[in-house]
Amino acid sequence: MRAWMCGRTYKFTMAHLCEALVIKPGAEHDRVYKAMQDFIQRGEVVPLRADGRCKVPLPWFAYNPTWHRMNKGVLNQRIYKAMRILSFHGPFTVADVLRATGSDDRNYIDKVTRRLAKQGHLRLVATTQLSSGGRLKYYRVIDTDRFLLEVMR
Repeated sequence: MRAWMCGRTYKFTMAHLCEALVIKPGAEHDRVYKAMQDFIQRGEVVPLRADGRCKVPLPWFAYNPTWHRMNKGVLNQRIYKAMRILSFHGPFTVADVLRATGSDDRNYIDKVTRRLAKQGHLRLVATTQLSSGGRLKYYRVIDTDRFLLEVMR
């Protein structure tokens, strides 16, 4: 859907979209409608209205070319910056990032770290056994320039 909508410089309807993607009426059409609602909610697709007072959107839509995936949260930016800077000094742990950002949400930083490692931006360098029975994982940014361009944007 996104690829087709990105290529349009003109307005389109759900019928145009379904016709282009060869989607037949029924359950598939309902899934496309629900997906379109998600696109609208994110601001990626803009419903066109007759005027500013119209409460019900017309069936016409336009793709928002200035939309980009929201990765600009204040906490995210602090986490990414801390990871990049800590990586210049050697491997880092989630606790190091936690201290550098001043955040108190370790679970969220763990989640971000796992996602970045899965995407190939971070590498697990070593693990250490803790006396409490847990493991301490040390990470490093693989390519700091690529990390800056692709993650921090």
